[in-house]
Amino acid sequence: MNGGHTARSGITSAGTNTSSPGWLRHLCPRYQEEEGYTKAHVADTNGEHNLLHPNLLQSLPITSRTGVRLAWLDLDQLFLNSPLSAWHSDRRWMMNEERAPTFVSDAGRAELLRVYGGTYLDLDAITLRALPPVTSRPWMVRVDSDWVTIAVTGFPKRHPFMQRMVEDMPSFFDATHCCSLGPELVTRNLRPMCAANLTAAQEGEQCQDITILPRHLFVPLHFGKELKRLFKDDAGYGAAFFNVSQAYSLHLFNSLSRRALIAADGDTIMAETFRRHCPKVFAQVSSTHAFF
Repeated sequence: MNGGHTARSGITSAGTNTSSPGWLRHLCPRYQEEEGYTKAHVADTNGEHNLLHPNLLQSLPITSRTGVRLAWLDLDQLFLNSPLSAWHSDRRWMMNEERAPTFVSDAGRAELLRVYGGTYLDLDAITLRALPPVTSRPWMVRVDSDWVTIAVTGFPKRHPFMQRMVEDMPSFFDATHCCSLGPELVTRNLRPMCAANLTAAQEGEQCQDITILPRHLFVPLHFGKELKRLFKDDAGYGAAFFNVSQAYSLHLFNSLSRRALIAADGDTIMAETFRRHCPKVFAQVSSTHAFF
């Protein structure tokens, strides 16, 4: 892969060299001030997310390496010449305060992929092995039998599918619904292209030039009935999972799992994941906390 990943959103431009900066982005602080958000408020409301806290991210050794840095994203600039310009200027994404970060991240993700292309990874996804490369043929992921997602994806720049997605967002946006700009919109735009081929096949699906990779490779534990297994201790799930899984990534579904505790010395899937794949995070957090 080229570059790095961004944080909900996480993106790396296709066709750039490895010295191009990766981005871990947050909402623009200017908007937080305009809408009554302060840094203290953000720290307070997100205090339980130890692994995602900006102070921890900035202190990790990875942030000092060439090609990775943390920065605020200027949303005005991002949407300036976009089909989403009016939607953004109207602040429609602020109609639901709790969901606003999700809405603006979904929109920003689509716009960045439309203009620049690249590999995208949600911050609540953990890579377990190298993701498929970005080529002229994009790929996305099935999240369950009904929905396809771009929470982990790879697209070339200026792809027609992303153009349609961005153009469709203002009219399809529903501030009362969590996923109106996420998997619902992705699946809605896929169906006219390849309705007969959307079968949730275990080996993957092909929709014109788009490859839809099967759920078990990116969401091996379903966000409904299986997610709690990520955090179940004293059951031997951690070692057992890695003995059989071929997954590229784990998805934590932060809105559902953000209050879960992970014992640093436990045998959960998450503890084993951190030990194997995030050793610097694991060492830093476990040195001062019994739980993540």
